[in-house]
Amino acid sequence: MIIDSHYHYYPTEFNVEEKFAEMEELGISKIALIPPIIPIFKTDPKSLPIKLMKILYGKKFLLPFLKISLSTFTKDKQKIDIMGTKYPLIHRVDNTPTFNIAEKYPDKFFAWCFLNPEIMSEEEIDREYNKRSKSSVFCGVKVHSFYHQYRADKLEHIFTLLQKDKKTLLIHMGFDDYEPILSLADKYPDVNIIMAHCGFPYFQIIWDDIIKRKNIFVDISSSPYVNRKLAFSAVKKLGVDRCIYGCDGPFGAQKNNHFDLGYMIEDILNHFPADVREKVGYKNFEKIIFS
Repeated sequence: MIIDSHYHYYPTEFNVEEKFAEMEELGISKIALIPPIIPIFKTDPKSLPIKLMKILYGKKFLLPFLKISLSTFTKDKQKIDIMGTKYPLIHRVDNTPTFNIAEKYPDKFFAWCFLNPEIMSEEEIDREYNKRSKSSVFCGVKVHSFYHQYRADKLEHIFTLLQKDKKTLLIHMGFDDYEPILSLADKYPDVNIIMAHCGFPYFQIIWDDIIKRKNIFVDISSSPYVNRKLAFSAVKKLGVDRCIYGCDGPFGAQKNNHFDLGYMIEDILNHFPADVREKVGYKNFEKIIFS
């Protein structure tokens, strides 16, 4: 049994019947869907640029270089340059299509509610959160402080909502979030925080601080960010109870010109011992979502 905690829902990419067949073949019981904020782009985990980037991750002295290299936003903050192509960013996210498909197939999907405190007022956040959190498929709030270009301090109001309901936050952090996110974790101990991609952009740099806090977890999602070595290191350092499976689809490894849903399972998850695979594969996610 596997629960995929991290998959971006694009209706044009997500053929439901084909996805059900893939899930059945791979032993995936449920997928937690995320509304999109950027067009789909292809990133081959075996390409030289991605391999070189993985070598640079997790080294404190290289963080300033990585920040310059990866924070390639246009001056108007509306696009990001990824390997020479400028992709438009969606700042006001529409949660409706994702929740609609999840609610249509509640036995197959969860849904993350995407919020952006950079442009949403507290009243807007309250309305959207209260609407989505009532759904049976709601699994928590997703934020992307990197693409949406704000410091994690701006998440304070969202944390108050999650603290009240003891719900989960999934965050793709930016380069100025180290101290703010740890401070929020301490201030709101009933909010479970999942740091996407093994704690991007800090990776091993932040792991010692994660260990000190019971409410922080990492997902091992995305073949462009996480390889077997990093995933195994995260489990060893943080403990098996702190790591959660996700694939970051449809970004990452391709097969027959389509996203390869099984790549992360075959390349990483299946290489864990059975007891570790069980916890990382689904038990940890179930525990923090339904505790």
